[in-house]
Parts: sequence; structure tokens; C-alpha cells
Amino acid sequence: MKPNLTLNLGLRYEYYPPLSDTKDQLSNLTFGSTGLVDSKVGLASRLIQPDRNNFGPRIGLAWSPSRFHETTVVRGGFGVAYNHTDDVLFANARGNPPAFARFNICCGTASSDFGSPFAGGTILYTLGSSNSATSYPINPALGFGIDPKERSVCGDKACTFDQAVEIYGGSPKFRNAYVYIYSFDVEHRLPWKLIATAGYQGSAGHKLIRLVNQNFLQKPNPAFFAVFLPTSDVNSNYHALNMQMRRQFSGGLQFNFYYRYSKSIDQLSSEGPGAQTNQTDPARPQNEHGPSDFDTKHYVSVFGLWDLPVFRTRADWIGRAFGGWQINGILSAHSGFPWTP
Repeated sequence: MKPNLTLNLGLRYEYYPPLSDTKDQLSNLTFGSTGLVDSKVGLASRLIQPDRNNFGPRIGLAWSPSRFHETTVVRGGFGVAYNHTDDVLFANARGNPPAFARFNICCGTASSDFGSPFAGGTILYTLGSSNSATSYPINPALGFGIDPKERSVCGDKACTFDQAVEIYGGSPKFRNAYVYIYSFDVEHRLPWKLIATAGYQGSAGHKLIRLVNQNFLQKPNPAFFAVFLPTSDVNSNYHALNMQMRRQFSGGLQFNFYYRYSKSIDQLSSEGPGAQTNQTDPARPQNEHGPSDFDTKHYVSVFGLWDLPVFRTRADWIGRAFGGWQINGILSAHSGFPWTP
């Protein structure tokens, strides 16, 4: 824009096609009219719908005020970034009926060992009548099998189980996570070739993922002991004061001192599943608003480098063998992580 003012403008578009199967062999949960109670599991071409609204504008500036005679630079920026969801969060759906079933059975021991004969009899220990894998009998405690011709959804006569199964899938309301990122800092050149920087850095994350058991969010279906659907409803924010002092390379010596005072707040720090997503009230994640598991208020980093002057200018074999050596080191320290009883 001017000799002392630069603007960077951009627009980034990101599209992450959902996992799909051209033969409609994926298995997904379909909610009924009353939610989870009358839901079914059936074959589908994909687990989630495409999210094509991922436009991320970017703007940045660098300005050197004339009155400071090119010793000061003001920088700032704002942007929107989107994140691809890990495929592994949906991959467990391959263990859904009708092709497979997880019954949450643990653990198999003989009655002579711990007095619990193979998980109370739910695990059947027997051999097949031949070497064929199909000669092994069906476990009567678990199910009657599946009609390979009908391949109907669970709840029909062709897919009946005596025990509740574990389900994974995708929600039609699922959206990609995105974050607003912004920063502002001032850099000033000091005497003795010192450069000081002070600035603010922040972000606000939305639609972050938690793999939460849907039985915690609504009236459960007795056919499913757990229903894990990646749910995009977690928010976070981050604020930091960054301060830096560095000396440019001169006379073989360089150093950098960095200090950060920050705070990270969220409703959940990892997607789960497990205890971290079994919140006090999973139906109201906003009540879990607090310091992130990885939040560190104070962070210090010191870096130093010394280019040894010994034989540095010699071009013979002595200079090649003993010249050009450096001594450097890094020291990093931060305050402890938050915890609660």
C-alpha cells in the first residue's frame, strides 16, 4: 500500500470429502422419531454429510511508522482455519452390525481360576467340528446370527441379538472444526543490536470434536450399551502475552530470550472416548468451561549460540578439522499443568 505499509489479503477454501463406500457397505446409526430409543443400524454409503462451507479469509499487515526511522514494526493479522477430522474417529463403525457386533465382554477366565467361568458364561469356549471356520457353533448367549441374503438392519427379525451391542457412527449435523486466529505485536530495535518484541496472540475454536456416548445425552436404546458418535459442539479460546528479546548474530554471538504468559480454556481437551468425555453433565458441555488439561500459565525459553573463533578463517586442513565449531544450548521451563480433585 505504501513503502512502509504492507497488507496481505487471502481467502482459503478447504473441503474434506467424508469417507464413503460406492457399494453402500458402511454401517451407520439412523435416529428414529423419538431419537435414540427407536433408532436402527443399517447400511449406508457414508457416515456424515459433506461440509462445503469452509471458507477461511486471511488478512495481515506490517507497518513501520516513519517517525521511528525504520526502527519499529507493527504487525497484526486475523484468519479462519478449518481442521480435518481424524478418520479413526469413524473407522470403528466397521465393527457395527450387520457385518459385525461388539458385545463388551471382558474377561474370559476358567471357573477353576477366578470363579467366573468365561465372563459368567457369555464367552463360549468350544472347538469346531472340522478345520473349517464355519464349523464353529454360534454362541447362544450372544445372538442368532444374521441372514446373509436380507442383511436387514438391527431390530428386524433378520438381525437379532440377545445382548446389547456397541455402536459407532456419524451424525447428520456433524461439521468440521474451525478456529479464529488473531495476533498483534510491536517489534523495536534497541541499542547494542538488541531487538525487543511484545505482542498479543489469541484464538477461538468452535465445533471441536468429542466422542461422547449418546446414552448420556438422551434416553438410551436397550439394544445398545454404548453409542459413540463424533459430536462437533466443543468450544475453546486462548490468550497469550508474548515477549521476546534477541540479539542478532554479531562477533560470533547470538541469543534469544522468550517469555509467554497465557491461558487456554475449553470444555474438553481431547475427543475421547473415556473418562475425559464422561463429563459431570455431558448434555451441557458449557458447564465444563475451565482451564485446558495442557494449559501452562508461564513459559520461558532461552537460546544461546557462540560461533567459536578458533581457526575460523583458516582454509587448510587444520581449519577444516578444527574450525567452524559452534556451542549452543536451549533451556525451556514452564509452570505446572492444572488439575482438580
